[in-house]
Amino acid sequence: MVIDLKKDAYPKKLLNQLYKLTPLQDTFSMNNIALVNRQPRTLGLLETIKYYIEHRVEVIRRRTNYLLAEARKKAHVLEGLVYAVCDIDEVIKLIRASRTRQDAIDALMARRFRIARDHRFAALMPARLMRTIEAAGTTGLALSRVQAEKIGELRLTAESTPDNREYRRVVTGNERLPADAESRARAVLALIDAGTADVEALLEGAQICHDFLGQALFTDLTGILYEGQRRPGPIHQAIAELAAPIAVADRGGVFPGWDAIITYNFDDLMGEALDELGLARAAYAMRGRQLAGDPNEIARQRGPNGLHQPIYHLHGYTPRRLFLITQVEFVFATSQYTRTYGGSLDGIVGEVFARCLANPVRHALYVGCSFDDEAMNDLLRQAARALPGRYHYALLRWPGDAPFATAAADEVAHASARYVSIGVRPIWFDDFSEIPGLIRSLA
Repeated sequence: MVIDLKKDAYPKKLLNQLYKLTPLQDTFSMNNIALVNRQPRTLGLLETIKYYIEHRVEVIRRRTNYLLAEARKKAHVLEGLVYAVCDIDEVIKLIRASRTRQDAIDALMARRFRIARDHRFAALMPARLMRTIEAAGTTGLALSRVQAEKIGELRLTAESTPDNREYRRVVTGNERLPADAESRARAVLALIDAGTADVEALLEGAQICHDFLGQALFTDLTGILYEGQRRPGPIHQAIAELAAPIAVADRGGVFPGWDAIITYNFDDLMGEALDELGLARAAYAMRGRQLAGDPNEIARQRGPNGLHQPIYHLHGYTPRRLFLITQVEFVFATSQYTRTYGGSLDGIVGEVFARCLANPVRHALYVGCSFDDEAMNDLLRQAARALPGRYHYALLRWPGDAPFATAAADEVAHASARYVSIGVRPIWFDDFSEIPGLIRSLA
């Protein structure tokens, strides 16, 4: 802004009037009170700027030290992982020979690790790490508790070695899906994001994941299954309450509350619910081509023939604790499903069929089952043909719009026909919150 003055005008006086009568200049008072070394002080402008700069320097220094400490912690954990994968067979033996998680951690900490110069992975090791190992001499380096616990959390498999193709693509991410598989994977993800993915799309996505990751896929799934400290729910707890041993006079002895608990789930939440009640139990799943059991401490103390509640995991098993899943058979992708159900009845499926489905003195109660699995439905049909007139039961949500109590007899018969045809009688409910009470009513 430019102001032209008359010839006889006095510029300084006019400027003072502008300062006084317009917002061109404002004067206000301010008390700069701040904490300096935890003491309140009144500061001038220069002091305010000085102490603010000192404060920011201190904040940056503390943040840098924190990030440095976190990086050192991560480096420490990674060093322990390097020792483990360089001697993976021995680490697996130690874990397998341990009865509990704590035993495995103690065994890892007690062992001394060495990587010789002629070791097949020595060329891949950072020079600083090799110098540290050589300085330890023949004594070797011991793992800290943090390193041992992290090795357990990572759930190493025999394929977890630095020169292994599976290891490189899972751990380092250096490999990508083949172009055709990547385009199919993106198409599946797009359907999921849009909320329009059907069963076929999800099955295709599962197969792509398994083809790319192999058994390592299930180490990732384990973390997802138990994220957020997930605990047994009301249905698990209701089933567990009826699992206490009972005396059966007609059979002349004491037996588990359930002849068997059968689940398609990988997680061990059902077993944890039994643990919370102090009951002996063992989880059964396929390890390779053999049926293997994982007993809790109570069942282990009773021995292999002791009374315990069996839990059959038809599609695989991975508990929360330190556990080797290298050889555990999972049913996740279509190829795994076909291998499990496409041939003769053997392994865990054959055990469940003979022990429960086709046993004339036992009845199964299905909880949370959709009966969309045609292979399992076919097993029920086989059992129904072998034992006509004998039925299993299923807790199912009533599909009608009105409450089940108001349904007509022909409407109930029509809704039940699909299940009765495979030897299953429905027990209808209106809301899933009713399930725990319905289970407890069996007592």
